[in-house]
Amino acid sequence: MKLEKDWTNETGIFFENEIAIGDFSYLVIFGYHVNGGWICVPNHSWGCEASDSTYEIEFNTDKLVGAGASPEVAKQIARYIDIWLQENQEEVIKIRMKAHDRMMERFHDQMMKNLQGGKTNEKI
Repeated sequence: MKLEKDWTNETGIFFENEIAIGDFSYLVIFGYHVNGGWICVPNHSWGCEASDSTYEIEFNTDKLVGAGASPEVAKQIARYIDIWLQENQEEVIKIRMKAHDRMMERFHDQMMKNLQGGKTNEKI
């Protein structure tokens, strides 16, 4: 196995909240990575890609259903995420911009090393 790229510095968690839906509790961890968002519901063994943009309830619902959630539970979790994103929009933008800036700084540093005769096959 070969590591292609390490995006760890551009990954994080927006929130980890326990949500009650009907008679069940769902530990929802909603985060971001270099290309978008992700949802993990570990107490039900669900995990999927997600949109970290507002008004993407249908997309996130579909992804959660694909991960094993019932359509109604998936829709409730997706609604919760959408409300959270709307209420925290400024903070989300700041978080995503910081991650983007870190990625661009790493890219710039690696390019400068390459230009100065450093290793050209080093992963960015």
